Amino acid sequence: MIAEREGVMTPEEIALNAHYFPNYLVFRRQAEHESGDKEEWQGFVKDIKISLKKSQQDIKKQIESQQFKLAKRFESQIQALSNFIANVSKRNES
Repeated sequence: MIAEREGVMTPEEIALNAHYFPNYLVFRRQAEHESGDKEEWQGFVKDIKISLKKSQQDIKKQIESQQFKLAKRFESQIQALSNFIANVSKRNES
């Protein structure tokens, strides 16, 4: 299906319409049973759910880390501005 879309689009259209294409593909192989002929997809949905949950947790940790860093940065900038304002106020009073 992806190859069909790429076939009718120019490289510029592909670049502009990246939302039509997935970030990753999931490939699975079929599990073999003792009977050999009967092959079923086992645990496919469960594996995807686990993978998505893990990705979600990783992304959440990254976001929390970035928020913490930004909060610290803003606190230090606010403190520096407060000190600057206090110094300017003292100079004006003198």
